[in-house]
Amino acid sequence: MGAGPDPTWSVTGCLRLIHQGVFGIRHQRDGIRFAPSLPHGWGPVTLHDMPYRDMTLDVTLTGSGRRVASSTVDGHHRTTVPAGLRGRHRVRIELR
Repeated sequence: MGAGPDPTWSVTGCLRLIHQGVFGIRHQRDGIRFAPSLPHGWGPVTLHDMPYRDMTLDVTLTGSGRRVASSTVDGHHRTTVPAGLRGRHRVRIELR
């Protein structure tokens, strides 16, 4: 049994694995929270040009594991990306 002429279901599943699994993206009413899980040897990894509301995010994970050692948005310590931002923003999360 093949995927057929329109295998978008498999692309959607792959994106969900990356967004929710590796990057741990959790959409909340007030913004985005992260609960990443990066296996040893995979990092650093970056998700470029992720659209969210009126902004574009570049999210970089460094280190490995599930414990967040530090988290910044545009160089400022933050644990979330507020929903009201606009434009391009850089998120960096260091894991241990």
